[in-house]
Amino acid sequence: MNERGAKGQEHVTLSIPGWPIVAPGLLMITVDNVVFMHLDDRMADDAFALYLRALDASLSHRQPPLRVAVIYDIPTFGGLRALGTRASADILKRHASTLRETTACFALVSQSSIARAAVQAAFAVSRLSFPQRTFTSVSAALVFAATLLPEINPYNVERRIDEALGTHLRGMRLTP
Repeated sequence: MNERGAKGQEHVTLSIPGWPIVAPGLLMITVDNVVFMHLDDRMADDAFALYLRALDASLSHRQPPLRVAVIYDIPTFGGLRALGTRASADILKRHASTLRETTACFALVSQSSIARAAVQAAFAVSRLSFPQRTFTSVSAALVFAATLLPEINPYNVERRIDEALGTHLRGMRLTP
């Protein structure tokens, strides 16, 4: 979907058919140009398979000149399993050029110092072409994203993410 920016420049916003994705331990949602994924210890094998299909589909829908911020919210170390699998790596490798061309930044949000350290170590050896950081709050990650994508209003995006996440964590179904 195209919209006019503040200076009359056209920018593209992301819309992925079938999203949001909701399953126990998994929430994948787009808000403006933020791709937000919450993965927690409740994610069973079927939810993990859903995550892989949705990740692949989301990358297939991202086309330049689109630029997005990707934020993973992984409260505990156990939620990192989705990022460290061969299947996830294969999807990311297959979409490497899309990632380079459309990702403005990547942020991991976790209260787990072990999870943050593991991701920081991966960042140190990766050759990612976009800024990446770890945070302890979604608010801080969104402020980081807004410095790279000024069209993002971190406060409005956070409110919408909080609504979706609260609904998800209470075990209720989201309506698209």
